[in-house]
Amino acid sequence: IMPDLAKEINIFGKVIAVGPGLWNQSGTRNSMQCTVGDKVFFPKVMGKQVEFNDEEYYIIKECEILTIIKESK
Repeated sequence: IMPDLAKEINIFGKVIAVGPGLWNQSGTRNSMQCTVGDKVFFPKVMGKQVEFNDEEYYIIKECEILTIIKESK
């Protein structure tokens, strides 16, 4: 049983876009672990919440994602 406040601390979402990945010390980019369409779980306090065309979006860093939920096909 989770209190109502605890339910609002974390969010499930669907990845709609990803960036190119971070640069590493050797000068190449690290590949992204999440891809468009993945379902993710992340803390509500992370990232930036924006509204666009009456839709709510979160812009977050990949390292802020708690887990990527992969569904088996």
